Amino acid sequence: MGESKIVPVTLQVLLENATKHNITSASAPLNINVYTEKDYLVVENNLQRKQIIENSNGQGLENLKTLYYFLSDLPVLVEEKEKSFAVKIPLL
Repeated sequence: MGESKIVPVTLQVLLENATKHNITSASAPLNINVYTEKDYLVVENNLQRKQIIENSNGQGLENLKTLYYFLSDLPVLVEEKEKSFAVKIPLL
C-alpha cells in the first residue's frame, strides 16, 4: 500500500476525546490501542464513560468527520460497543 498518512492533530484529537469522556484511575485504567486495519487507522479504548463531561462542545469527532469527508472516499467510522469505543480514520 505504500506510505499512509493522516491529517496532523488527528491522533491528538482522538486521544484527548478518549481521556475526556472516560474515567481513568489506578484501579480502572483507560486502555487505548492504536493500530491499522485495512485502509484505516483505529483508535480504540475500553468504555468507562464519565457521567458528566466538563468543557466539551461535542465537536471533536464531527470536525474530523467533516474534514475527512473532503479528503477521502472512505467515511470516518465510530463504533460503540458495550465495553469498547473505536474511531476509524481513513488512511490517506
